[in-house]
Amino acid sequence: MLSTAVTLTCVALVTLALYLYWIGTFWKRKGVPSFGNVITGLFQDTFRMEKSVAVCLKDFYDKSKHELKFYGTYVLTMPVLVIQDREIIKQVFIKEYASFASHAIYYDAAKDPLSANLFSLESLDWKFMRTKLTPTFTSGKVKYMFTTVQECVSNFHKAVDRERLNNNDVINFREQLARLGTDIISSVAFGIEANSVENKDAVFRQMGKQHFQSGFITFCRFMIRMNYKLCKILDIRAARPAVNKFIMETFTRTVEYREKNNVTRNDFLDLLIRLKNDDTRTGNDFYGT
Repeated sequence: MLSTAVTLTCVALVTLALYLYWIGTFWKRKGVPSFGNVITGLFQDTFRMEKSVAVCLKDFYDKSKHELKFYGTYVLTMPVLVIQDREIIKQVFIKEYASFASHAIYYDAAKDPLSANLFSLESLDWKFMRTKLTPTFTSGKVKYMFTTVQECVSNFHKAVDRERLNNNDVINFREQLARLGTDIISSVAFGIEANSVENKDAVFRQMGKQHFQSGFITFCRFMIRMNYKLCKILDIRAARPAVNKFIMETFTRTVEYREKNNVTRNDFLDLLIRLKNDDTRTGNDFYGT
């Protein structure tokens, strides 16, 4: 039994080593210059939770922008191509986008609707969603939401004035702006007055804090979601379970109430409801119905 276990362990280690070597030579086989190891790539500081992905990329860009138009790296064994030349970037995003439609971010429209957004969708899914959402962002329709945003900002001004008086002109603007953003999103996207600027314990604000809570677990979720295959194996969702449940239940309940009572508020949710009711068979196929 012991010898069998040792043999299986050796086979597993050799297989893993060969796999890592094969992945680690991916860019070499493609003739593309590469940097970083097969696990952390250029993001060693990110894995140490010292720098963000964006800062790591910028630091490398500042050092290599005159020598490299593009290069390869890795994120948890997934090869990643980074383009630094503006002309190549334009070519990819405009002329040859169909060949580069993968965003390499995991999504599952049926099991995890929050993951299926324009930042993660790809190919025909992305094209369908972009086509459906583009008309909702015209200048005329965005103006409908101005009054709602204006009301949130007015409440924000009053809350800031009160905090300034109560705390001798000392204001935590980061927290106040976060509350303002929460109120605007809840009002425009959900049609619900969260009143976060008035009440720091408002449920929308607490869910927002939970979703963006920093820490090792949040970091791991973020990095794993950058590896499509690994995310699918581990079934990592876009939001924490409690946040996902809150958003889905709140959104569903609000839509049902508006449709049942013919309520309109000239906000983004109204546009989404019209979009849902005008859906085509293509959209139904996308959402697995």
